[in-house]
Amino acid sequence: MAKSRKKKSSKKKSSKKQNTGQTLGVLALIISFGALGLSLSQFFLQQGGPTVYSLSHNDIIVLDGISLIDHLSELDLTYSAKAGDRVLIEFTCEIYVNPIGSTDLSINFEIGGSIFPPSKIHVYTDSYLFTNGYMRHYIESSDAGEFEVVLIASIDDESTGSFIRNCLLTVTVY
Repeated sequence: MAKSRKKKSSKKKSSKKQNTGQTLGVLALIISFGALGLSLSQFFLQQGGPTVYSLSHNDIIVLDGISLIDHLSELDLTYSAKAGDRVLIEFTCEIYVNPIGSTDLSINFEIGGSIFPPSKIHVYTDSYLFTNGYMRHYIESSDAGEFEVVLIASIDDESTGSFIRNCLLTVTVY
């Protein structure tokens, strides 16, 4: 009988050691996850989120083909970037074109004297055209400094009935 008691007591001692070891292991794992979470949150807080600059203009901006190129001064936007920042520039608007036969409509970004994107919308119609316009330009790695986004519009139709409205210019720096 004494021998069986010793075996029982030795089994209890070994199971307590196992439980204590498992508990300490789980506790150490929880502490390490907490430390990892804290360091990651500090990293992301130091990095900061993206900076968004936006400007909206809801009034009508008349596009006259007489001056050929219109600087849409109502939509000039200045943003700041650090060296290596990524920049996304987006522009949306409603376009109303009153062409006689065919016309070319172009709305471009000018940043630091460079024009982006170099594209045009060619319209050939006998009636009015009302549509939504959207364009974007992505800069993979920016220089440091302040930059002004200027919108330039051109239309080769001398009709004074063409315009854009409900414009939104957004620059996201991250």
